[in-house]
Amino acid sequence: MNIGEVSFYTGILLFFIGIIGGGIDVKEVKIPQITGLPRYMCFIGSVLFILLGLYLKKEITDTAISNVLNTAASINTPAVSPSDVPATTPPVAAQQPVVTKEPPVNAPAENAEADKAIAAKHQALIQLDTANKRINAVWNGTTQDIRDVLLPEQNQWLAQRDNECSLQAASEQPIDKVMQEAVKLNCMTTMTDQRTDALKQDIAETAASVATNDDQITDSNPSEAEASRNQAQVRLDEANKRINVVWNAATQDIRAALLPEQKQWLQQRKEDCLLKAVNEQPEDKMMQEAFKLNCMATMTDPRTEELKEKIAAMPH
Repeated sequence: MNIGEVSFYTGILLFFIGIIGGGIDVKEVKIPQITGLPRYMCFIGSVLFILLGLYLKKEITDTAISNVLNTAASINTPAVSPSDVPATTPPVAAQQPVVTKEPPVNAPAENAEADKAIAAKHQALIQLDTANKRINAVWNGTTQDIRDVLLPEQNQWLAQRDNECSLQAASEQPIDKVMQEAVKLNCMTTMTDQRTDALKQDIAETAASVATNDDQITDSNPSEAEASRNQAQVRLDEANKRINVVWNAATQDIRAALLPEQKQWLQQRKEDCLLKAVNEQPEDKMMQEAFKLNCMATMTDPRTEELKEKIAAMPH
């Protein structure tokens, strides 16, 4: 038997004593006759013990106990004459009703919509990352000469993609920022896949044009110059792979923040190395190209380290 049960049965016993006034004799147990204040206190105590027992047994709540006690006090408390009340007794402030704030009825629906928006954004990020990998594979699969020719056009397309998709997302989802981001990412994925197909065609056309120009280049020692150029191209390709690994490992937000600076550096690298190559090899076009490629490879590795530090310093 636990405390709640003991309290409950004690209250039942006191209740009967308060009702009949004692005078009970059961075998060895004898309860004397009680009257007046002891009988009244016994009745009040029975109510308290019964309520305490039920509360400990978790069958009623604190509010129910309070209501019953107030009712019992108002019904059973003996009347007190005005002369018995001290003159200095302060007035008792009326208790404010307890207001329970009900949760909004549409809270589950709002949470479901928020979860749906987050899931849509996450799925859109995955699809855009896959599309970026496809276009990067096409871009990095060609030569540096072709990339140099197509770079301005590619930079212009990147800026156009960001602007158009931002406008489309703001128009379709002007309020929900998470869904707005999801719409933007899906738009970028669609445009990226379209650009990938167009880029393949541009590369093929540019490759044919570069091959025609190479046939017109004259060198004092073609085999040695060509070997130097091929070696420089391999070196630059390796440097570009290293910097692309660092770039693609960053989040989309970080890449977007660093993109203007990266575009400016790419253009500066091209211009600086071209100028140095022309000064070093003004006549031998093949050696001039080899010098330019070596220069670009040399500039790329320090930029890779600088890019790592910038990405690490930015909030993720």
